[in-house]
Amino acid sequence: MSTSGYPTVVASPPFIAYNPGGADVVITSVNSTTFAFDSVIIASAWRDNLVWSIYAYQGNGNVIAGSFFIQVLNQTIISCGVCSDLNALVFTTSGGTPHLGLAQNGTEFAFDNLCLSFGY
Repeated sequence: MSTSGYPTVVASPPFIAYNPGGADVVITSVNSTTFAFDSVIIASAWRDNLVWSIYAYQGNGNVIAGSFFIQVLNQTIISCGVCSDLNALVFTTSGGTPHLGLAQNGTEFAFDNLCLSFGY
């Protein structure tokens, strides 16, 4: 029996990342450097049908936005072929229903193999 979705997301052990307390994950560039978002593997920690959203920014404008339903026991791979020349990336979560048998039920998600490219 699974104790959470954290083991589900592991693609390249031993480390993964997550959003403590369900907080937004914000990735920003430094020194006006831009980057491309290539892909990430995600899974919900505690809730099924958790709404995971991605927002990509160029300058001050939102250029990419999308939402996906993610699960505790299944990895979801998100890829973006047109997410380049970015200066910020935001991942948010909301909703979902508690996965039966898990002790917690927050909106945390876990991610592994976040692939960013630089030099754009």
